[in-house]
Amino acid sequence: MGSVVEALRPYAPPRSWRVEAAELGLDASSVVMLAANESPVGPSPRAIEAAMAALSSAHRYPDADGTALKRALADHHGVAPDEIVLGNGSSEVIELLVRTMVGPNEVVAAAWPSFVVYRQAAQAQGRDVVLAPLVDDVVDLDALASICRAETKLCFLANPNNPTGTSVERGRLETFLERIPRSTTVVVDEAYREFAEDDAFDGLELRRSFRDQVIVLRTFSKAYGLAGLRVGFGVMSREIASYVNRMRQPYNVSSVSQAAALAALSDRAHVERTRRVVLEGRQQLAEGFVALGLAHIPSDASFIVVRLPRSAAEVERALVARGIFVRSLTGYGMPDALRITVGPEDANAIFLDALADVLAVRAGAA
Repeated sequence: MGSVVEALRPYAPPRSWRVEAAELGLDASSVVMLAANESPVGPSPRAIEAAMAALSSAHRYPDADGTALKRALADHHGVAPDEIVLGNGSSEVIELLVRTMVGPNEVVAAAWPSFVVYRQAAQAQGRDVVLAPLVDDVVDLDALASICRAETKLCFLANPNNPTGTSVERGRLETFLERIPRSTTVVVDEAYREFAEDDAFDGLELRRSFRDQVIVLRTFSKAYGLAGLRVGFGVMSREIASYVNRMRQPYNVSSVSQAAALAALSDRAHVERTRRVVLEGRQQLAEGFVALGLAHIPSDASFIVVRLPRSAAEVERALVARGIFVRSLTGYGMPDALRITVGPEDANAIFLDALADVLAVRAGAA
C-alpha cells in the first residue's frame, strides 16, 4: 500500500450495538443506545411509507441526479436546485469537496476536537491538515482565522460542533469570514442545527452575504431520523456544484433513500416533535448531571458531554456491561468526557441511574 493509506487512521464509529450486545449476552430489547447521535423519535411515518413503496421498484436504478429531492430541498431552503449536491450522507459530500477542490500543495483547516471526517478526508487525498484547538470547548475563530492562509483551500467548521455541542453565532462568523483569504472556502457543517435553541445562526443566511465563499452541509440523519438510509446534501455555488457532481459516483443515493428523504422533508410536524423531545431530554440530562455533582458542556446539539472524575473509557465499559451504550471522547483528547446522545425520557433516566451506580454517586451528593 502507498504511504498515504498506511498513515491513514480509520474512522472509528461506535461498534454495532447489536453485535456487541450479542457478544456480551445482553437482551437486545433492553439495550439503551445513546452512542451515535441518532434520533430519539425515529423516522416519520410518511418516510417509512414512502420507503416501503419505493422498494417495489428496487430493480430499477435511482434518479442519478436526485431531481425531485433537489427541487424540494431548493424550495424549502430558498436556493436553486443546481446549487445542491446530494451525498450518501453528508460525509460523502465532505470527501467530494476535498477531492474536487484541494490540489497538491494546498491544505485543509479545521478546529479540533471536531468531526474526524474532515481530517480523514484530507489525509486520504494526501493533503495536509492544520488544526486550531478549541478554547473552553468552543471553536476559537481567531485561532482558526490565523491558520487560514493563501494555501488553505477549505476550512471546515461544524456549527454546532461535534463532539462538544457548542456553537458560534452569526456575527462572529461574519467577522471570521471577513478576516480570512477570499481564496479559502468555508464549509459550515450544520448537521445538528435543528436542535439549537437560538435560531440566530444559519449557514444558508450567511451564504447569502458571502455567496461564493461559503458551503453549507445538512443531513437527514439527525432531525429527520434517517441515519440508516444515508442522505446528506451540500449547498454551494453553481460552479462548485458542477465540478463536485463530476466527481460524484452515479446513483450514489438510492431510490429508497431519496423517496424517504422527500417524504420526511414534507413532515414538518414530525421534525418539530423530534426537536421538542431532544430539547426536553437534553434539559433532563443536564439537570441529572447537576444533581450528581458532575460538570457538563451546555449543548446546542442532540447530544451532551459530561465530565467525569475518572476515566471515561472505564465508565463507558461499565455502562456497556449494563446494556447502556455511550461514547467515550478519549480519542478526541478528552479522556474525562462522555458524549451522551439525547434519548427518550425513559432511556435518559435509565442512563442517569446507571451512571450514578457506576460512579457510586447519589443524587445531590458532591
